[in-house]
Amino acid sequence: MSSDTPHKPITLFTSPESQYSHRVRYALAEKLIEVEEIEIFDGAPNEDLALVNPTLQVPTLSDRDTHIYGSTVIMEYLDERYPSPPLMPAFPSPRAEARIQMIEMEQELCQNAQTMLDRTKEGKRATGTRIYQEAKENLRTYASHMSSILRDRSFFLDHGISLVDCCALPVLWRLQLMDVQLPARTTRDLRHYMERMFARIHFQQSLSDEETEMRD
Repeated sequence: MSSDTPHKPITLFTSPESQYSHRVRYALAEKLIEVEEIEIFDGAPNEDLALVNPTLQVPTLSDRDTHIYGSTVIMEYLDERYPSPPLMPAFPSPRAEARIQMIEMEQELCQNAQTMLDRTKEGKRATGTRIYQEAKENLRTYASHMSSILRDRSFFLDHGISLVDCCALPVLWRLQLMDVQLPARTTRDLRHYMERMFARIHFQQSLSDEETEMRD
């Protein structure tokens, strides 16, 4: 446990199904930060959440008198507030490169996945729409690009596990739920990465009960 961990656990208001809540829970697990989780189901009202974030957006983090929402903002705050072990490079240039990867991943992976996940909840008719199929194809194409990045790496950044991995893995965990089959010829390295990272103890600790049931 990090010596920077506060005596009173920080509080995370989290959705047990959201990829964006999952990425924060995974970052917390990798950083060995003690946290009290309060699960919010499908936007259900919660008085404690309303007190710290009137928008009721999750994930929301409360750390003493600091209240933050927005998954990327939360993760970067955690990495700066509790610096050991680090999840971002120490120097400005590689940190900027990491942020660029996160922005690209948000646009090409996470947003397409969210389009599909939202329609998966609506039923089979919604998953047959043009919007769903376009998002699915975009995601499959970007998966091949991710695999090329991982060809000579164990993680997305050379320095080790990072917030980039924290953004990628919750989506990759949900591929089966979205009925996404990765192209075998172009995603070998990505599939090896998934197998290795899903078995990682901190990733397993980050899973909610609902997320555990997303894969066979």
